[in-house]
Amino acid sequence: MEETVLNMEMTGKCSVCKEELTMFGSKELKNGVICRNCAKKVSSWITDEELKLKSINGIKIHLRNREKNMEKLAGFNPDTTVEGKYTLYIDKEKKAFAVSKKSDFRTDNADVIPARIVKSIELKCLPYEDTENLDVYLIADVRNRMFDKVCYRVNEFPGLEKDSVELNDALTLGKNYIKALVDTGLVNSKRVKED
Repeated sequence: MEETVLNMEMTGKCSVCKEELTMFGSKELKNGVICRNCAKKVSSWITDEELKLKSINGIKIHLRNREKNMEKLAGFNPDTTVEGKYTLYIDKEKKAFAVSKKSDFRTDNADVIPARIVKSIELKCLPYEDTENLDVYLIADVRNRMFDKVCYRVNEFPGLEKDSVELNDALTLGKNYIKALVDTGLVNSKRVKED
């Protein structure tokens, strides 16, 4: 983290848009730094750790693709939704889906994920920090140049107790997400991994 601060002080400008960097919201790249505004445009499926592995040129390409994604969203018309902390939007005609935390997936610029790039999908209970509690995640392995996983926590509040009603509710919701993807024909049931 200290290197990022030094780099920001030395350059003072975003490596992508050349705007002045601020102390908060800037993100480190492999060979530069992006400002808060550019960082907001990056896909929500790219973690900070993955971002640090991306080059300036790679992020420029990614941001152009995000603009193209906005165009895809204009023609994306979901006919199936499953609501939860994140809402799953399915467009059967386009054979694609999107996942968004916001009620308006278009303003969120939710990634349109074509079904053909989904390699597998699974529901997993993972430990919450250093506790006995669990979080339920839906994880889709995808073939994409910028990210290889779409992974989101199903339960709204972190760290659910084992055998709790909340954990069972989260598991049920996760199964409903997968069922919707399988029932609409977007994901072949053979690609669903069992936990």
